[in-house]
Amino acid sequence: MSGELDAGQLDQRVEHQRPHWLTDETGAPVESWEGLGRLWATVEPLGADDPLSADRPHNRVRYRLIIRALADMRPGDRVLWRGRALDIRSIAPHAADTTFLTLGCEERLP
Repeated sequence: MSGELDAGQLDQRVEHQRPHWLTDETGAPVESWEGLGRLWATVEPLGADDPLSADRPHNRVRYRLIIRALADMRPGDRVLWRGRALDIRSIAPHAADTTFLTLGCEERLP
């Protein structure tokens, strides 16, 4: 994803979510996800880690997403795309146009 970018290339619908902690009936913390809005994005699969690696018990698939710049996007948030939860690991201004952000995301597979 390099060179000029226009909004028409943002052709995938994703939902921005943020973790929200609740407590269950015993008082134990329970992670929930709060929807913050739907966005248009470009989604590019980048590859997967080796699932047989001893230091990684789960296979992780990496993605690069490009969205319009948002002030309220942060690592630890996630996006939902086609039924997949993609954890946001990094956020950077897009190289070609700073009105867009490039997100480094991971999907953890069992």
